Amino acid sequence: MRILILGSGAWGTSLAQVFASKKHFVKIWSYEKTVSNQINKKKINKKYLNNIQLSKNIISITNISNSDEFDFVFYVSPAQHLLNVLNSSLILKKIDNLVICSKGIDIKSGKVISDIFLKRYKSKNIHVLSGPSFAREIALGLPAALSLGSKIKSNKLISLFKNTNIRIYFSQHYKSIQLLGAIKNSYAIGSGIIEGLNLGENARAAYLTRVLQEVKILLKIFKSDESFVESLAGIGDLMLTCSSTQSRNFKLGLTLAKGGKALKYIQENININEGYFTALAVTKNKKINLNKLPILNSIIKVIKGRSPKKEVQALLSRSFKKELF
Repeated sequence: MRILILGSGAWGTSLAQVFASKKHFVKIWSYEKTVSNQINKKKINKKYLNNIQLSKNIISITNISNSDEFDFVFYVSPAQHLLNVLNSSLILKKIDNLVICSKGIDIKSGKVISDIFLKRYKSKNIHVLSGPSFAREIALGLPAALSLGSKIKSNKLISLFKNTNIRIYFSQHYKSIQLLGAIKNSYAIGSGIIEGLNLGENARAAYLTRVLQEVKILLKIFKSDESFVESLAGIGDLMLTCSSTQSRNFKLGLTLAKGGKALKYIQENININEGYFTALAVTKNKKINLNKLPILNSIIKVIKGRSPKKEVQALLSRSFKKELF
């Protein structure tokens, strides 16, 4: 098949590697000419996925006049870059074959990526791919399992992953998959704070348990199936992102715990910290009452400058509450 990857970051490059290793025709679009040239001439992506030799079947491009020649188009650029990508020279005439792989909520509109695409393009279908997946491990060929969501099941798309290191589980809850993939990044910041403050494993276990309850509340607000929190895109991705320094959002939490400033950290790093932007995007949604989401509310306060230690103490001193399931 002919595959177009929109985004030459770590995740986009890793997906290109997976498909190219199975002899598919793969083009990866990059807005950075230096990255594109490295991929074409040296078969490496030093900036985003260093020390990984890329397949010779991967071709990088910086301009696209027509996406119709591809069987599938994978959107893997950060959520905060979406509007810039759509307003670039890229021409998408349809999105029925579009697969959203980015995990975030647009901070300007407060919308998930599929809503932005569906508003711009009249389409009956759109696909979303998400789940516990560190890009480097995927590129190295290590096994992973992901959630694939869409209104209408595409056996052709599922077959693309056959005999690869990625196992696919299908669901029609495509919007739930996006929300889970986005919000877990914000909660990963909190998990990093716990690690950075040396609060211990008991605190992390309690934190993750209560986070699951908050995620269910969020899914309900967005009229999504709250039981889907038990999926790969839900608890699977949450557990991975909240427990490893491979997660850029977890590392942001570590930095905040040590007295660092969120915005300064983000400005100094090449990768987008979607958890930061997703948390701020949530505050723009009038349907969300942050008083019912105390952990997320605390994370937002910390990234805005409040002391992590004081916010932890504020959470622990909250009034007694019955445990609900």
